[in-house]
Amino acid sequence: MLGASMPFLAACGTPASRESAPSQSVAPVTLQFWTNNVANVAYAKEFEAKYPNVKMDAASIGDYDVLAEKALTNVAAGTPPNISILGQRHGITQLSDGGALRDVEALLTKQERADFYPQFIEKFTYKGALRALPFQSSVSTLYWNKEHFKAVGLDPEKPPTTWDEHLEMARKLVKHQPNGQTNPWGHVMVSGAWYFYAMVWQNGGEVVDKQGQPTFNKQPGIEAALLWQDWVHKYRVAPGGKRDEAAREFRAGKASLMQQTQVGRVALDKEGTIKYGVAFLPKKQRYAVSIGGNAIGVFKVPAAAGKNGRDMENASWQFVNWLTGTEMGTRIVEETGYLPLRRSTTQHEKLRAFFRASPHAEVPVQQLQHLQAHPIQRADEQMWVGLDKVLTTLETDATANPRPLLDALAAEIKQLLSR
Repeated sequence: MLGASMPFLAACGTPASRESAPSQSVAPVTLQFWTNNVANVAYAKEFEAKYPNVKMDAASIGDYDVLAEKALTNVAAGTPPNISILGQRHGITQLSDGGALRDVEALLTKQERADFYPQFIEKFTYKGALRALPFQSSVSTLYWNKEHFKAVGLDPEKPPTTWDEHLEMARKLVKHQPNGQTNPWGHVMVSGAWYFYAMVWQNGGEVVDKQGQPTFNKQPGIEAALLWQDWVHKYRVAPGGKRDEAAREFRAGKASLMQQTQVGRVALDKEGTIKYGVAFLPKKQRYAVSIGGNAIGVFKVPAAAGKNGRDMENASWQFVNWLTGTEMGTRIVEETGYLPLRRSTTQHEKLRAFFRASPHAEVPVQQLQHLQAHPIQRADEQMWVGLDKVLTTLETDATANPRPLLDALAAEIKQLLSR
């Protein structure tokens, strides 16, 4: 846990403060920070301007795959970064098994840990310990076009709340044109596996069991997969094989209902072309939603750094504390659309005022009460990619049987985990 002996804690701050930051009196250190977007580079430079004894060598170097590959390569070469954004399926287990990451669990105080919503902590737990600190996180939400609802006699202020209502509304909203085109579609899906995880939970199932073994091929998952296939082929309310076009179609008014991350509302608000609403994903047996996004990994400094290594590790943690603290957390929610990770951020008066002015932004936060997670495991990427392929097959082949497809993938994941 953080203690008063840490050289980077300001003398006027409390040892456990999330807002504590490096003292101006210590010798300068330079931290290498890798990220996947320029906004995070700007935050790092803001930290440097505030605390000039810590120089931030920050760079946006690519997507999650690139970040993971570069981190693994540099760790093997003995030149890891100090801090890096890590996707939830990208490299965390390998870096942890290789001993490259600091144990975040040991750096948090009990009070700090309790402030995080527990599902975010669970998501980045591996082999019983928190391996990276949750950062830019998201959930799926349901968007609906209010003008489309009015046009077909639906109440524009009442989105569907159940699977049955959702299908009924989608069937009423979809319009197949005489020329063979469809405009609008009743429902479009932006995500594959991420959305499917939520549907399995909504149907009373589990994606994996407590040991991390796949269970998405049980009856709740089969039923979710069948419904997905039926949206495209039986009911013809959703397009098949066009998830990469779904958000553009909705923003253009060519779809009436859409599953997408809550961050998608930022583009909708910026364009301002349609009147829309945001709601929870519909439930079957229960409401449920899956976590998306990334975390921050704090790397161990190689022994070759000598005495400076300890200062670099402490400064790294203090930067992460500042970046995920209540004040910065509030700003990041407002500026990017990502979720508050901690209760103190949700309760912050600035954020409450923002939600009063932008009620759409609060819906995903209200949905946190239905947040589900399964701890990261070595086969996460293979499971995600495999499920995406299964769903694409179901979207493009009306005769495909989801049961053997899901069974085959589950067997593949079990084999991988047994190695």
